[in-house]
Amino acid sequence: MKRSLLDIGDDLRALDELMEECEGEIVDEALEKWFSEIGAERDDKIDRYCFLIDDLTASAKRHKEDAATYAKWAATDENKAKRLKERLRDFFEAHGIAKLETAHYKPRVQNNGGVQPLDIDGGINPLDLPEDFQIVQANADAIREYLQSGEELEYARLLPRGTHLRIR
Repeated sequence: MKRSLLDIGDDLRALDELMEECEGEIVDEALEKWFSEIGAERDDKIDRYCFLIDDLTASAKRHKEDAATYAKWAATDENKAKRLKERLRDFFEAHGIAKLETAHYKPRVQNNGGVQPLDIDGGINPLDLPEDFQIVQANADAIREYLQSGEELEYARLLPRGTHLRIR
């Protein structure tokens, strides 16, 4: 019967607890053999986990590379279509055509909808604008640096770093 890594870990923890309860007095050959077998089973299971992780990581890398290739092709096609639409729009506007009906399509030139475009002079300092036209936000990098220097703030704290498993 195949056992999961968690089952193997539970067995090892149970053995460790039993040895602690008996203050290490259990030194029976059968127990040593059992421990050796369970340890080998654990190592084999971990080896299989690492192989699967390595295989999935390599597969994901290949898929990302393929996706990047497809994304480049898609961007190329989108750019070609955009340039063709612009040329057709320019043709329509140059010849005063607002709409047309062909055998398969009904192209037309229309005004853009949505939010009206806005141009703000690049040389203006945002702090010189009225307060209603400014966005203020916390400088996370400065706060982090301040806390890392050993200082404390009542409204911010450094969180513990997470962990990860590295397989070589």
